[in-house]
Amino acid sequence: MDDDARNGIIAKIARLYYLEEMNQKEIGEKLNISLATVSRNLSRAKERGIVQITVHDVRDGQSSLEVTIEKRFNLKECVVTRSAERRENVYREMGSAVGDLLSRVLQAGDEFGVSWGETLRAVGDSLVIDRPCEVDVVPIIGAMGEVETGIYPNAIAASFAQKLGGKSYLINAPAVLDSAAIRESIERDRNFAGVRQRWQKLAAAIVSVSSVTQEASVSRYSILSREELDHLRELGVACATNFNFIDRHGEPVLSDLDDRMIKMTLSELRRIRNLIVVASGAEKVQSILAALAGGFVDILVVDHDTAEALLQQVAGSS
Repeated sequence: MDDDARNGIIAKIARLYYLEEMNQKEIGEKLNISLATVSRNLSRAKERGIVQITVHDVRDGQSSLEVTIEKRFNLKECVVTRSAERRENVYREMGSAVGDLLSRVLQAGDEFGVSWGETLRAVGDSLVIDRPCEVDVVPIIGAMGEVETGIYPNAIAASFAQKLGGKSYLINAPAVLDSAAIRESIERDRNFAGVRQRWQKLAAAIVSVSSVTQEASVSRYSILSREELDHLRELGVACATNFNFIDRHGEPVLSDLDDRMIKMTLSELRRIRNLIVVASGAEKVQSILAALAGGFVDILVVDHDTAEALLQQVAGSS
C-alpha cells in the first residue's frame, strides 16, 4: 500500500472517530479491521498531522498556568481563578472554584478541616456548592481573633458546614495559651479528645498562608505582638500556615509558641491526603513558595496574577 492509500485509510478512520463519533469497536466492525489496528491508526493520524487537536482555552490561559504550576511543584492539582482589581471579587471567584473542588474531593460522610484567617473567611462566605454533600467540618486550630471579625475558626467552620450540608464542630479553647501546662491540660480533656479524633480522619483540609510582617493578620488583629513578630523573623520564618512556622526552604522553625498552642502540627497536616492551600496577592508569594518547598501543599488555589508572580519568582531565582 502506497503512502496516499495508507494516509487515506488513516484519514477515514479518523473521520469516523472524531467527526462521526463512532467508537473504536464500531469502526473495526465497519472496516473489518481489528481494534488494535483502529487504535494504532488513530495514533498515526495525530503523528502525521492528519488530525490536529486544538483546545480553545476560554479561561484566558488559566488552564495553561495550572498545568505549568502542577508540573513545576509536583502538585496533585492547581486551580487558577481570574484576578480582579478588588480583592472581594477575587475571593468571589475563589469561592466558586473551591466549591467545585470540594465537590470533587469530598464525599458524603467525610470530615473536612478548616483553619483561620481573612482569606478563608472570605472564601467560605463566597463558597458555591451545587449539591451539598453532607460533609462535617471541624476547625484545625483553636480560637483566633474576635468572633465579630469573621476570622474566628469556629465561625469559618460553621460557614463552610452550612454550604456543605453538614455539621460544624467547635474548639472551645484559644489557639495561643499562657503555658505548655495549660495546653497539655486542655488536650487531655475529654471534650477536646473528640476533636483530635476527627483530626485523624480528615479527608481534606483547607489552610491559608501568610508572612509574619506587620501587615499580616496575626499583627493587625493583635494576635502576636510586634516583639513576637520580630523574634519570628529573626528565626528566619517566611511562612505561617495554621500557625505553624517554616523558613523559605520549607523547613519547620520551632519557637516557644509551639509548646502552648492548640493546633494541627505540620506533621499532622502532612498526613491529610488533600491539603488545600488558598492564597491571593503578591505579598503571599514568598509564603506560598515556602509551603511548596516544604511539601505542605497538595492542591493550590490562587488567582491568575498570583500564579504568574509565583512562576516569575521561581524563574528569577533559578
